[in-house]
Amino acid sequence: MYRFNNCHKRDHVYLYGRDAFFDLETTGPQAEVADRLARDLSAAETCIVATPKIRGDVTSDITFDSYQFSRSEVRRDRERNVDCHVYFGKDSKTETLSRAHAKRHPIYKNFFNVKGHFKRPSVLRAK
Repeated sequence: MYRFNNCHKRDHVYLYGRDAFFDLETTGPQAEVADRLARDLSAAETCIVATPKIRGDVTSDITFDSYQFSRSEVRRDRERNVDCHVYFGKDSKTETLSRAHAKRHPIYKNFFNVKGHFKRPSVLRAK
């Protein structure tokens, strides 16, 4: 299972079309992760995307969307003018939890460090 941190709250469906759930740049620091995912992700693998809801300066709730991965493609992100690996799949479940509950949840706690903050990497592999 892979976990994706959508900390920039990007609207992937708007940017890339139906069933898009995440993107990683093909150059720079994300390129190595994108290349690895292109090799490692298999059809129907579960991917969870965490998107924080921010009120003022505080992350209040976090939406977790689960997808069954189907394919990836390189597409142009016209907003940032870069090529990205875009991941597509079927949305299977959506759940919104408070930050306090999410960081203790057995499935979602991997998104957080010991201080309860989102981990920095965009993609985390479940152990």
